[in-house]
Amino acid sequence: MKEEIDFHSLNKFISKNIFNQIKDELFLEENAYKSFSNSYFLKSCINVAGADIPEKKRTVCSYAKEVLKFLKDFYCDEYSKKEKVLASICVDNISKNINKRIKDIEINFEKLNANFIYKDSFASVIDNILSNPVNKSPFHYCNDIITFQGREEEQKEVYNFLDDERKLLWMAITGDGGSGKSKLMYHMTKKLESHDCWKVIWLGKESLKSIMTKDKFEYPINLLFVCDYGGQFAEKLGDFIERLCTFNGTFNEKIRLVILEREGFVQDCEEFLKPMWYKSFRGDLSRNHYIDSAAYGKNNSMKLKTMDDKDFRLIVKDYLTEKKEIFVR
Repeated sequence: MKEEIDFHSLNKFISKNIFNQIKDELFLEENAYKSFSNSYFLKSCINVAGADIPEKKRTVCSYAKEVLKFLKDFYCDEYSKKEKVLASICVDNISKNINKRIKDIEINFEKLNANFIYKDSFASVIDNILSNPVNKSPFHYCNDIITFQGREEEQKEVYNFLDDERKLLWMAITGDGGSGKSKLMYHMTKKLESHDCWKVIWLGKESLKSIMTKDKFEYPINLLFVCDYGGQFAEKLGDFIERLCTFNGTFNEKIRLVILEREGFVQDCEEFLKPMWYKSFRGDLSRNHYIDSAAYGKNNSMKLKTMDDKDFRLIVKDYLTEKKEIFVR
């Protein structure tokens, strides 16, 4: 009856599955499972052969059983029971080792894939930006010889800026040269970096350029960008804010930008005068909406007041003490 069934497909299926079936028949101890395995094999043969009536089904089952019996008898004659058990253990061990190796390969592939994705990512750019370098000048804001004193109100305002629930915000800190804008942010960012929830980036020309090549801004923790002398990069910083607003669905953590600049906002009678850098920052009309939506506070900036005499004297005292110790040494 081979013309009435799909004999070619049946032989192909048996050739592919027969040795697994023999292994189950010879080595499995549980008769119930062996019976189930045998029944499943025969039903699969019937389906593959397209046997749709009882007579055809019997023919397929008889054929499959004969092939199975022939090979089983051969193995039974060739190998002792001890050899069969050893063969079963060997096959199981090989199978376990192969599965373990496959799992190891999959894990390594996932790691390689993750490294490949990371290599060209926004996170990679952030992690490769160098931190603000230490300057040996005693009067540079990065040098701890000049201690930080006072500015409680300003620190509180910056913390409020950071704690705001909104994902993206920017603010400017303005004041005369030497008023302590950079020292304030340097002091605060050192405290922030001692925690695990903020990453601080001091932006420069090259770092800003590399960030602007990305259209996804995923990072595992909150990001604080600080740009000293921000007026030099005002237009690019405006582009940065617009880009973050455009792709705000690509990051879940907070992103903050602090612009440090000497020239601030001035109230002249009833008119509110805006500095030149701010005009470049806002750019054209299409960007204005993004700048306004991400602005922190009504006036967009915090102007540093003149330092209290008491705090100033403490700074001078610490500096002179440090210099004296250096001289004695």
